[in-house]
Amino acid sequence: MQFAACAQMTRDNVILRTRPSSHKTTRIHCNHFVELWGDRPVSEINRLEVQAWATQRKQDRSESTVQRELSFLRQVFKTATSLQLEHQYPTVDLGIRLKKGKRHQWLTYEAQPILMAAYAALLPHWELHWSIADFVLLSGLRRGEQLHLRPHHLSEQFIVVPEEGKTGTRLVPMHPRAWNIAQMWIRKAAELGSEFVFWPEASRDRLKYGELYAQKYWVPTVKAAGMAGLQMRDMRRSYACRLVDMDVSILEIRDLLGHSSVEQTLTYCQVQPHKLRSAVLRLC
Repeated sequence: MQFAACAQMTRDNVILRTRPSSHKTTRIHCNHFVELWGDRPVSEINRLEVQAWATQRKQDRSESTVQRELSFLRQVFKTATSLQLEHQYPTVDLGIRLKKGKRHQWLTYEAQPILMAAYAALLPHWELHWSIADFVLLSGLRRGEQLHLRPHHLSEQFIVVPEEGKTGTRLVPMHPRAWNIAQMWIRKAAELGSEFVFWPEASRDRLKYGELYAQKYWVPTVKAAGMAGLQMRDMRRSYACRLVDMDVSILEIRDLLGHSSVEQTLTYCQVQPHKLRSAVLRLC
């Protein structure tokens, strides 16, 4: 089977089960790979070729963009596997790593004051910028979900995740500090006449604006704080890890994050060393 046909089949399947706002990006990913490998059999695309593509691609694209493209490519190979076109699932052993070594993947309580100090040192009106990340630390929302929040989605009791969210709407309990942040941004949005709460100045292509915002403000700030590699989306992971630290069940965390499976949630959750030590000391 030609790669183009398999990629287009994958594109159609992804579009059927995802929100409309992501369909354009899915088509762009599909077109890119079809242009690259479309006339070749799926079986010819190997690990080394994908690795070479990823290395070259990251020279002029952000890491998050390349990771999304790789995610689509994995789904293409899953389609090939389901059709029994491939005896070996190519992306199982790809091991694509766009950055050498380990990176910070979540924000510890000890590191948070350091990051906040970097915000204060580098950014004018730093409290406003920090509140964007802090809201995610208190709610666990995805960036796309936060970007599409409107005033009617927010109340003192709950956040109603908008339909534009990756997995549709859900209810998330509102933390008191998150409610204070939301009220501040609601006022700012009203002043600018925006229907959206966060980043009210961005009226179009909000997901793209969120990515540009992260590159401009977040990346240099975490680098200055000595946490290079920590991404804005890791605030969501940090939310999950902090809930684990408070002995919240994995099923409850799954529902709060809007995951479809416990396995997906487990990839987000890490236990702090002091909690592991406490558990070991309880052994008889």
